[in-house]
Amino acid sequence: MPEGPAAESAEAAAGMGAKLGRMQANADFFFARHASATATYLPDMAALREGAARIVVAAGEQSAGQLAHDAALALAGRLGVRAVTFPGGHAGYVTHPTGFARALRDVLDAP
Repeated sequence: MPEGPAAESAEAAAGMGAKLGRMQANADFFFARHASATATYLPDMAALREGAARIVVAAGEQSAGQLAHDAALALAGRLGVRAVTFPGGHAGYVTHPTGFARALRDVLDAP
């Protein structure tokens, strides 16, 4: 991420800074053991389309053009649904907790 998303508040920015520091310290472990498993996973699209559960695909409004955002849009397209935009970027729940909670509540309350 070039500069990262702008935080909703100074508290959110401080929390995100602390999380990024921990993530950087664990990056080698994550990429060596976890990222390859998720990067090569192919969901059963037929089962997802035909399942009884409602699936909501979300994308961060500030992460357009990034891998997670593009993957969310691709999944939504394959499922035939529209992606819901949440405040912030890939970790909007950390940088924009109030707006993210509001958007999540709206999604959960929708029929």
